[in-house]
Amino acid sequence: MRRSPWAAAPLAALLLASGAARAEEEGEPETVVELSPDGPSPETALLHDLSKIVESKQTSGWLIDRYEMERMMGDTLASVCRAPETARQAALAQVERRIEALGGPLEKAFRENGNRLDDLDDLVFATRVRDLLAEAMTRAPVDCPVWIPVEPAFHGIQTDAGRFTLELEGGGLFVLHDGLLGGGGSGRVLAAYGLSQHWSVLAGGEFGGAALFKQEDEGTKFPIELVFATPVVLRRLDLTWHYDFEAAPALFVQDGSTNVGLRLGALIGISTLRIRGVMPWAGIGFAAERYFDGAERDGFFLLKGGARVGLDWDF
Repeated sequence: MRRSPWAAAPLAALLLASGAARAEEEGEPETVVELSPDGPSPETALLHDLSKIVESKQTSGWLIDRYEMERMMGDTLASVCRAPETARQAALAQVERRIEALGGPLEKAFRENGNRLDDLDDLVFATRVRDLLAEAMTRAPVDCPVWIPVEPAFHGIQTDAGRFTLELEGGGLFVLHDGLLGGGGSGRVLAAYGLSQHWSVLAGGEFGGAALFKQEDEGTKFPIELVFATPVVLRRLDLTWHYDFEAAPALFVQDGSTNVGLRLGALIGISTLRIRGVMPWAGIGFAAERYFDGAERDGFFLLKGGARVGLDWDF
């Protein structure tokens, strides 16, 4: 069965919240928090990592559980080995409670659902996370290498929560300016900070350029325009998917004259797992820019969009 990646993010959030909700109901102090001053709690970070690992595998296709688990075990142990035993046990207890709340175990729910997986997506996802964690915990005493020490304040690998990262982005652009189409590209370097496992803020510098296709009586011309910007981005993260909302002051340069303006933009992207501190992603974005009257050019609107790729570097 192939599970839609759009459905996994809400479930992962429920997995992370279930322990806190149960503690509150029983009058116990809440032990699972979204983000402490030093980052997410170890059990929250561990569950987030495993949820992203499972969703990444499901996005590319899931066949036989045993073999899919084996393919994910390296990335899983990279997180499990770093998490303290108390965090492993707390994370396992959380996902077990979530499975029960969803009507599990899966075998029982499957029979009661007429031997169909329809409407059992969340339960299937939670069961895969639980099975992956349980298997990794069984292997950890033997398979965890000595050079991966336990981190009492484990913050996760597949997240930016509670840490600074460096974002390198670039891509091609189509441009629509005064009825003229053009193409080009841009690149940016952004400093990022993870406010939580679901929100990050990024800011930095960008440079881009494009050539317009302008047909005149003398022939086709290709006027060049350059844009410098300092974007500020609010990023919503849902495991493998993220959604960017940005605003930026911008400077437009063409034929030696300049206009100052503002940009509003949005992007949707999908990321892979972090490898050697780097999390690659790809997406598609669009933006509208409003430039004000300059010394030599009236104000105008500029529309642009295109495919983008990025590297999120946890340095």
